[in-house]
Amino acid sequence: AKALPGDQALKFLLGQITVLNGKSEAGVDMMQKAVDQAEDAEGRHQLGVALLREEQNFAAYQSFEKAVKLDPAHSEAWSAMGQITLDRLSAVPEDQQAFVEKELDRIEEAMGKLGKGAPGLLELRMQRLLMKRETEKARKLGVEALNIYPHRPTLHILMAEIALGKGERAKALRHYERAAESDPYDAEPLLQVAQMYAEDDKVDLALGALEEAAQRAPYDPSILAQLASAYQQVNRPKDATEIATKLRDRFPNVLAGPLLLAQLALSEGNAVGAATIAEQALQKHPKEPTLYTMLYVIHSMSNQHAQADEVLQKMLAVFPDGRLRLAQELLQSGQVEASAALLEAELDANPNSADAAVVLGQLYHLGGKKAEVDRMRAHIIK
Repeated sequence: AKALPGDQALKFLLGQITVLNGKSEAGVDMMQKAVDQAEDAEGRHQLGVALLREEQNFAAYQSFEKAVKLDPAHSEAWSAMGQITLDRLSAVPEDQQAFVEKELDRIEEAMGKLGKGAPGLLELRMQRLLMKRETEKARKLGVEALNIYPHRPTLHILMAEIALGKGERAKALRHYERAAESDPYDAEPLLQVAQMYAEDDKVDLALGALEEAAQRAPYDPSILAQLASAYQQVNRPKDATEIATKLRDRFPNVLAGPLLLAQLALSEGNAVGAATIAEQALQKHPKEPTLYTMLYVIHSMSNQHAQADEVLQKMLAVFPDGRLRLAQELLQSGQVEASAALLEAELDANPNSADAAVVLGQLYHLGGKKAEVDRMRAHIIK
């Protein structure tokens, strides 16, 4: 937002820094106020990018549209509008697609006036071909485009997706790596690289790609969560704890940080520490069923049945189907008897609970308990 007056430029910058520090809503609001008070095309574009990260696509589109009205040659804003419109095209009913196609035509025409190599134009044309299942035409266009613009990361990403669709994994990986090399600020291609390396059991290379992605996108808590989980999977608990702590402290409203820290404490046999972390997180996130489930399981495993029941009662106050939720979680972890006990308690409290009776019937059937199966069948018939 170079064209903003000094005061507004500073406010806009502070908003961007606030977003990077994990306070997205407050940061976006600061950016919004700055550009509202002093219109600027690049400011509107950057605001749109921030709104997209928050999945506020409609507001982002409006911001990009204001950017191109202020500067009709702002190709990046046009390109972003094209991407949002493409997403709309894949989501709207068939009878509305003609309208969206017309909007795409308008965007493509505007970008075409900026020159054949306008950023995003070739990609938009490739994507439209792919949506029409004209994959070979899209591939040929991509090959021709990369001969002229070999360092366009978005072209490499599209070519990687086409290669994956044809089962050409090695070619796809090369394109993702080229995309990552071409734009040192974009983390997305590195995430794809990390995933492909992980699928090939190249753990060190996968971790390296994730570490670089986290450096490139410090504003993205999902990448930190992936990195912490990856460290946990390769038995590097110290590194996992360091990243999970950073995630919790930098993004206090994101649940992944405390969840990972609690899981790590549990894996080290520290049930008390895990429970403390979960309880602190529950105070901040009182409507997160995962936290109630974790606390219940921790207390149950530690034979602290009174504390487990206390968690259950608190959960039932928020989620009336709390027993069913807990039973499902216990089943997934192989605790069949504990799950059955919860389901029986649910039937005692709600005799007409067909869901509880059905699951119990299946459990008793697997255990060869015919009389109990008949009892559950009677519940369902009632």
